[in-house]
Amino acid sequence: MRRAASMVHQIFQFVQLGLALADFHAARRETGSYGFFYAYRVLEDVGYHFGVTKGDHPDWHAMNKALKTSKQKWDPLVNAGTSARHLSQEKLKQLAQADSGRLLALAREAITLFIEHLRITP
Repeated sequence: MRRAASMVHQIFQFVQLGLALADFHAARRETGSYGFFYAYRVLEDVGYHFGVTKGDHPDWHAMNKALKTSKQKWDPLVNAGTSARHLSQEKLKQLAQADSGRLLALAREAITLFIEHLRITP
């Protein structure tokens, strides 16, 4: 219990991590297209930790550099999240064919890499 309490205390020192965990929880619960929206928000939450660009977007470049990832890695999550955010009939059809398990796994990986970057340990 002490190790768990220590980890929770460490996690909530980082606002973006708390937001990412909450959005991941929402993504897992949501059965419709909003699940993709919340999964993408996980990535956004992580990205904002690394800064904001002039367009008020997360600093994706800084995030990818710190996490040793690439834009291409996150593209499926970004594309699904953008489609869910700006729904149309065509985008609904695309989302119906999306691999929700893969997208949730990407969101989970973003959190895992972020925690490793922050060096939070139980």
